[in-house]
Amino acid sequence: EPVKAIPILTPVRERNSTSIPLLSLLADAQFRSGDYPQARATLDSLVSLDPDNAVAHYTLARVYAQLGEERAATGDLDATLRLDPSHWRARSEKIDRLLSRGELAEAQRHIDILSEQLGERADVLMLQGRLQQLSGKPEAALALYQNSFEQTPNNISLMRQGSALVDLQRNEEAFALFH
Repeated sequence: EPVKAIPILTPVRERNSTSIPLLSLLADAQFRSGDYPQARATLDSLVSLDPDNAVAHYTLARVYAQLGEERAATGDLDATLRLDPSHWRARSEKIDRLLSRGELAEAQRHIDILSEQLGERADVLMLQGRLQQLSGKPEAALALYQNSFEQTPNNISLMRQGSALVDLQRNEEAFALFH
């Protein structure tokens, strides 16, 4: 449990403030317990000691996102992908941000990379579906959402399917998904 680890790790950190494994454990515990300001401070120390640590940059991006600092979060996602282009979680979050900002061409580029890395996984299909829906292609989006749901049934896939059906003015089908 992260909350229980923090009181144990914090005094050890005071005696050994340059231990990368210790800082990594402490930052993870702070993040998981929701202490984002402390996690940020610990991760800042970790990144200054180990600037090529992709996991630290990724966790820092997540902390910044929790703190509402989107520009900083994007910067650390970019750093993560520069250091580890195969970091699929960072790439997925990058795509999500790009789609939210309407940067569809750049999102497509990252989706192509993610598809190459992971194949036709449910989460990749969901991102492809969002791109299609935002591009004004709800029929293609619906097919992708349905394929995603077939792989991994979940409420988000259902909601996205419903949204695509509404875009297609198939409201009765959308309503039927939830009843």
